[in-house]
Amino acid sequence: MNEIKHTPGPWETNGLRIWAKVMFSDSQALE
Repeated sequence: MNEIKHTPGPWETNGLRIWAKVMFSDSQALE
């Protein structure tokens, strides 16, 4: 996981934001 140390681009930041939102929604659904 240490390989991801570069500064994320706009597309990566947006992707991570969506991914986090999906993961958060999934964890909420599990509970």
